[in-house]
Amino acid sequence: MARKNLSNLGIDSVQRYGAYDIKMEDKLPIGKLAKLTGVGVETIRFYHRQKILELPPQKSNIRYYNSDAVEKIEFIKRAQSVGFSLAEIKDLLKLRLTPSSECTPIKTKTQKKIQEVELKISELKKILSVLKKFESKCDGHEPSSHCSILDGLKELKRG
Repeated sequence: MARKNLSNLGIDSVQRYGAYDIKMEDKLPIGKLAKLTGVGVETIRFYHRQKILELPPQKSNIRYYNSDAVEKIEFIKRAQSVGFSLAEIKDLLKLRLTPSSECTPIKTKTQKKIQEVELKISELKKILSVLKKFESKCDGHEPSSHCSILDGLKELKRG
C-alpha cells in the first residue's frame, strides 16, 4: 500500500512535534483509523469483538494500527456495499489471507449472494405492486375511518 500523507490524518509533520519520521503504517491510534476509514470507533471495536479485525498490541496504553487494518476495514466496507454480511465477510477475509487457496469458494459465495439479491428484488417488486394497488384505490380525500389503504392492509394476507 502506498504511504499516505500524514497531514490527511491530522498529524502535523513539523519536526518539533516528533511526527516528522512517523510511518503511517505503524502509528494509527483507533481514532485516526476510524477517521481515515470513515467508520466509527465503536464499529472498529465491534469488528474486534466479532474477530473480524485483530486487536493490535498496546504500546504505552495506546493501541496502534497499521496499514493492514486500513486495508481490511476498506475491504469490509466494500464487501458490505454489495450485500455481504459480516459473517460472510469474515469467511472471505479468511480466504483472502490464504493466497494459495482456489477462488472456487469465493465464486460459490458470490453466486449464492446473487441468488439472495435476486430473491429480494422479486420480493420488493411484489411489495411495490401491492403498494401501487393500494395507492391507486385511494383518492386521498376520504376520512381515515374509510381509507382504502388501511382497509387493504387490514385485508392483506400474510406471507
